[in-house]
Amino acid sequence: MKSPLKRNFDKNNKLYAKTEKIYKTYHEVSDDRDQLLSFYKTLDADYVFKYILYIPGYTPAPPAHITEDSGFMRPEINVETRKHACYLPVFLHDHTFYEIIYVAEGSCKNVINGKTIEMKKGDLFFIPPNVTHSIEAYTPGIIINVLARKTFMENIFILLNFNKNTLYDFICSSLFDNSINTGLLCRTEEDAFCYNVLELLFAESQSDAIDSINISLRENLFISFLLYIAEHFDHTSTIIQSSGLVSMDKVLPNILVFIRNHYKTVTLNDLSASFHYSTDHISKLIKANTGKNFVDIRTEYRMEAAQNLLSNTGLPIKKISEAVGYNKAEQFNKAFKNMFNITPSAYRATTSS
Repeated sequence: MKSPLKRNFDKNNKLYAKTEKIYKTYHEVSDDRDQLLSFYKTLDADYVFKYILYIPGYTPAPPAHITEDSGFMRPEINVETRKHACYLPVFLHDHTFYEIIYVAEGSCKNVINGKTIEMKKGDLFFIPPNVTHSIEAYTPGIIINVLARKTFMENIFILLNFNKNTLYDFICSSLFDNSINTGLLCRTEEDAFCYNVLELLFAESQSDAIDSINISLRENLFISFLLYIAEHFDHTSTIIQSSGLVSMDKVLPNILVFIRNHYKTVTLNDLSASFHYSTDHISKLIKANTGKNFVDIRTEYRMEAAQNLLSNTGLPIKKISEAVGYNKAEQFNKAFKNMFNITPSAYRATTSS
């Protein structure tokens, strides 16, 4: 007989609590360089790298473009549910699957295509594939992410087609013309059914046993959830229209944040895809406002991260070079020496003495 599933979004998970504590501490000290450097020294590097935590200046950001095959979704699963860590540093990204953000407790901000959506307890936000966004959750709470494959949504969206409700319109348009809208906001006013069904979905996602029953249960819970939203919350559902290009007075800071968050792999093509400007236009914008080119700025962020890893971890030089975006240690050594007039090994020796 199976043991009862854990409910209440696994509030007492010690591992998760440890991760949130690290992120909260980073958030509190990130504006003070001396405190930040002291914080880096207290980190358990083995833990940080084992669980792939994102600590700006210490580890690379998660990928800017997330695919269904990048580890976020297991191959046999169409619906995955997980918890978003509060205080997780903001990073811009998009993905090839659908995401639903649900605020079970607390509040957060969903920044999507330059537009900020304030979310409170009970709110849902549906994000279609290929839409750039980020989540800001800098207060205690429980933020849940439900991920659904695009192919699965294609197979089930027709079920929502009664009286042509808002959710149906949103899914239909996002499947067949993703330029029309960037998301759908639904305010459930702390509805008990929404909370309970997502709680069950979360519990099933934590199950070690992935079998036909588990998979079928997940999918049917998810379909029931969508049908319930379509029937009971059409009046509180609003499609967020695309606002087009981000205004020029805001785009440069966002570009620089994007480069910093994704210094390991970011290219001009990534910036072009995320901000909807040509690579040539972005290059000129960066140069005109910073006096530096894109490669110079990316290298600075890489070297900043390398300094922290050299000072605060025992990782081999080769591993550090890979962690900050260099395939060959020789390239990393050359870039580091060009910037600091000292080799990585010598720098480590001076900071560890």
